[in-house]
Amino acid sequence: MEKVDALLTSSESDQKYHILLEITNALVGNLDREELFLAIAQELQKGPTFDRMGITLFNSSTDHFQIYALETTVVPLALQRGDDIPRQGSGMGVAFDQRQILYRRELPDEHRFFEDQHFIAEGLRSVVYIPLITKRRVLGTFQIASRTPHQYSDADIGFLLHVAKSLALALDNTLAYEEINNLKDLLSKENVYLQEEIKSQTNHEEIIGC
Repeated sequence: MEKVDALLTSSESDQKYHILLEITNALVGNLDREELFLAIAQELQKGPTFDRMGITLFNSSTDHFQIYALETTVVPLALQRGDDIPRQGSGMGVAFDQRQILYRRELPDEHRFFEDQHFIAEGLRSVVYIPLITKRRVLGTFQIASRTPHQYSDADIGFLLHVAKSLALALDNTLAYEEINNLKDLLSKENVYLQEEIKSQTNHEEIIGC
C-alpha cells in the first residue's frame, strides 16, 4: 500500500512539475495580459480543482485592489472583473500586508472579510490567497477557490506558490510594458499638441507681420 501511495505521489508531483513548466513557458515573453492569464487558467485546469481563480492588483492611490483577471465556473457571479476590494478588512489585504499565504479551509470561518458575503453567495467553501511578490514590490494577490471545503492540500498550496512566483514576474513585465506604452502615447499626444501650438503661433505672427 505504501508503494502505491508513493507511486501516486510521484505521479502527481510529475504532473504538477509538467504543468508548472508549461505555465512558465507560456509566461516567457508574453506581454499581453489576456493571453497571459488565459494560458495560466488553461494549464491549471489540469492541476488543483478550482471554481474561481483570480488576480487582484493593488492601487496605492485608492488603497484598494482591483480584480484584474478572473476565470470561474460560478453562476451567478457576485464579484466580477473590474470590481474594487478594500485592502483593509479583506483576505487579499491580509496576504498582501503580511506577504504570506492565507488558506481558509472552510467558509464561513472566524474571519469576517469584505469578500465573504460575495464568495458565500457564489457557493465557495475554501479559498487560498497568495501575494504576488517581486524584488521591487508586492503587486497584489492570486486567489484560487473551490466549492468544496478543505479542497487544497499542502502539496497543492506549495505548487500554487510556485505558480504565483512565476505569475508575479510575468505580471511585473506586463505592467512595465503597459506603462512604457502609455508613456509613449502620452508623449506622442503632447508632441502633436506642441506642434499645433507652434503652428498656430507661427500663423499668428505671420498675420501680424502682414
